[in-house]
Amino acid sequence: MRESRQRVCLYISFALLLCSFAAGIAELFGVSVCFFGTPLHGYLALPLCFFSVLFCILLCMRVQRSVSADGGKTVQAKLLCALLGILCAVFVCVTVSAAALTATHESGQCISEDKAYKIFYETESEDAEPIAHLYRRHSPFLMSYCNSAVLYGFAGNISEVETEWGETACTLYYVGYPEEAESVDDLQTLTRKLYYTPRERA
Repeated sequence: MRESRQRVCLYISFALLLCSFAAGIAELFGVSVCFFGTPLHGYLALPLCFFSVLFCILLCMRVQRSVSADGGKTVQAKLLCALLGILCAVFVCVTVSAAALTATHESGQCISEDKAYKIFYETESEDAEPIAHLYRRHSPFLMSYCNSAVLYGFAGNISEVETEWGETACTLYYVGYPEEAESVDDLQTLTRKLYYTPRERA
């Protein structure tokens, strides 16, 4: 009974691993898997870590069981389990670190009236200029990347950014400093345009 449960857990984790790989490959082609409208990105590494930990535990349990049944050497079995644990810990740490580097810090979002497009605002820090990422919505759980733009000279709040949705692009209006600004009083309403297709960027 215990072995059947372990097998079921292994199958479930393996299915999650395959889904994670499929979502990662889709990311390479600009298609993002979403969780209630938010791209997962770096969180796709979580099923991989879960599978690695579970596989390591089940493998160590099988080694211990085989040693107990055959009356083998327990020292070698413990060393093997320790080595597997170390490899698993190193793999998880590397995977989590890589996921943290690829994760985005979102500070706001905006969706078009027809629900066809969605903008996510990324900020690395409070003083950094936000980056607007435009996605085309296929469903609440699937979106494809369209374009992105840095809001240069940004000096307001993300909630104050106004979006005008056009036929081929959307225009962002925000408060900021132009390149020729000479003092803190030179605030103006700046604009950035995001095209729905990369081909129209030029």
